[in-house]
Amino acid sequence: MLEPTEFTQRLFNELVHDPYKQHRRTHAWEKLVVQKDEDFHRKNILKQGRADFTKPLVIDSYTLPIEDIVLVYCYQYMCMHWVSTHFVHWRNADTLTKYLTPINSRIVFVDFGCGPMTAGAASYKALDRSYPELGVSYTYIGIDNAPAMLAKARTFASYPMLFSNRCTFRYVSSWDILIPKINQLNFSHSASTIILNFTYLFASISLDSDELAKIIIELSKICSQHPIFIVQQNPSLLALNEKWNRFKLHMSDTFSSLVETECTIDYQDAITSNVKPPIKLYYEILENRRLP
Repeated sequence: MLEPTEFTQRLFNELVHDPYKQHRRTHAWEKLVVQKDEDFHRKNILKQGRADFTKPLVIDSYTLPIEDIVLVYCYQYMCMHWVSTHFVHWRNADTLTKYLTPINSRIVFVDFGCGPMTAGAASYKALDRSYPELGVSYTYIGIDNAPAMLAKARTFASYPMLFSNRCTFRYVSSWDILIPKINQLNFSHSASTIILNFTYLFASISLDSDELAKIIIELSKICSQHPIFIVQQNPSLLALNEKWNRFKLHMSDTFSSLVETECTIDYQDAITSNVKPPIKLYYEILENRRLP
């Protein structure tokens, strides 16, 4: 059973639990959130995590603003995603940090569909906890088409003691401007590691995995002398991983699979303090074949 640390509990209480419980009681919030149960929230408001976070939601003549939808998302899903990401990155910390040294411990963490930065924060905590002597630093690039999600990510990035002062943050709204952002970074040390993170993204209905593959292939060419890891996690349902398997076919010439497994994670929710249903997770880690 994974239990939240005191720090994690405080983090989620201050940034998720308290804003949710102390939310101003508008008519829409009262009717669609307070008077409804978790099942309604997940199915009708969040569409099982596939909601459109770029526009308000109208249900039975009640309009829920975008910021409220994001808050409901954080309350319902953020802890689960934190736990699964922390588990994957902590369990595979040896692999993800094998090219780092105390002199050069910089990771460029590109978070596709970053949402409120759950994966970036959980990954940083997992790797820093595993190897505190390295002094891991993150150059974080969060990609999300929803401005409200990026605003929430900025809130988490500024939370005291979540990241070290060696970490920097960039946010982009489209994959199309990712390559220019990468080109702006100074890879002066060849040991810099790049992690391309996909947390539940390949379950997205609207995701074009073929177009995404083109961007990743281009990025891998630009950064071919740097270690690149692709870390993908998703529910362990075959239908939700079809796009991942299609994407992976495009990667076969440039990336090799290091880890592919399914697992079950028992955990206590940091927001509600309840023991939640186990997370049934499928994840895989790929590494690029670097040029000599």
